[in-house]
Amino acid sequence: MSFIGDKIRALRIKAGLTQQQLAEKLGGISASTVGMYEQGRRTPDMAMIIRLGELFGVSTDSLLGVREESCETTEILAELKDRVTNSEVLTLNGAVMNAESREKLLKAIEFISNVVLEG
Repeated sequence: MSFIGDKIRALRIKAGLTQQQLAEKLGGISASTVGMYEQGRRTPDMAMIIRLGELFGVSTDSLLGVREESCETTEILAELKDRVTNSEVLTLNGAVMNAESREKLLKAIEFISNVVLEG
């Protein structure tokens, strides 16, 4: 089986649909095509991946196995960077951080952000 096939099957079952019902909702494909997607014997094209995402209310990234947590992590790191940059007083372990410590923290956040984006 393939990741996308496993995901389609899980979403179909969660929605309470048979392969035939899913095929009908997608239009233009047969139940056997849905079965082949689920078994990893056939891969849906991009248009079908988009339709599946819309039907199940999930992102195409989720269907393709792109780690969603990397998007959330990127947002958290951006917020952290903004707070470090814009806070008048910033403390670490109860001590006020000086400009040099803030700069080191910003560099560390930037490094982590690059790892997340590349990873």
